[in-house]
Amino acid sequence: MRHLFVLKEHRYESFNSIIVNGLTGEVFRIADGVPNFSPDRKRFVVAAFNEQDGINQVAVYGTNVFPPVPEWTYVPKSFMDGFEFVAWRGNNKIELRSADQKSTATISQTSDGWKLVAGGG
Repeated sequence: MRHLFVLKEHRYESFNSIIVNGLTGEVFRIADGVPNFSPDRKRFVVAAFNEQDGINQVAVYGTNVFPPVPEWTYVPKSFMDGFEFVAWRGNNKIELRSADQKSTATISQTSDGWKLVAGGG
């Protein structure tokens, strides 16, 4: 799907990202996260973190259907284990940084699906 528009809705102590399907007007909301699109625009990743709202997850979505459906999700065991998006490295690898800035991780697409690998520090 190539006709997507991303809006940001600011709230008092949080925000939402809103993806609008430019062909149908359908809306998809992402609480406390920003969609980061792959270079080929076939996927996006969201690293959402808001301790106050209880949101802490990383998800990879495909853009071939609307509303987008997660291809993979990761929910850390605690808020100390949250991640921030750093960059796409090609279309099948995503670089993350821990919320405390002390370590890194990579999400890679393999023949068995998406895998999270901790690394560096």
